[in-house]
Amino acid sequence: MPRKSTRLFIFFGILLIGIMFIFMFSDQSGDQSHKLSEFVSRQTVKVMNETFHWSLSDYDIKRFTGLADGPVRKFAHICIYTGLSIGSALAFVILRWGRPKPTDYFIIQGVVLLVAIADEINQKFSGGRGASVRDVFIDSFGGFVGIIFIHFIIGFFAWLNNPHSSSNTQNSNGLKENKSEEALSSSDK
Repeated sequence: MPRKSTRLFIFFGILLIGIMFIFMFSDQSGDQSHKLSEFVSRQTVKVMNETFHWSLSDYDIKRFTGLADGPVRKFAHICIYTGLSIGSALAFVILRWGRPKPTDYFIIQGVVLLVAIADEINQKFSGGRGASVRDVFIDSFGGFVGIIFIHFIIGFFAWLNNPHSSSNTQNSNGLKENKSEEALSSSDK
């Protein structure tokens, strides 16, 4: 098992990579950001057109691209902050070598909120862009989605490792106790 200092380095490395990724997008000018989201929106409309056989004209594709631009931008916020949240939760798994504690999830959400606020402040000073409180809420929602997702994934893998553990619980010392054995021993008395 690696030393705690190595695990801390990995933990902060994962966080910093996620934060750098967010600020890379945040630092784009308004024109760059618009061109990127317009490209993604256009590709989304084209894929949907082909997948659902809509037979849209070029004019309709352009029109739907304009309509999809706002939702695509907000969905991108959710996805990026979901990724930051999942990366942070996995970093806690590496740091602790186990399932994150409930307090870890609050710390992760706090980090997501602070990064979202810093991201919006950074956008305010990027050319042609502005800060939005609504985006902070959307980013925080993305963080919450990531926490819920990783919580269920970690729980699922824990269940896969011991699918019959529904009758087992952990006591305050972290040791597993079998409820059915306790019930049998108390009924014998």
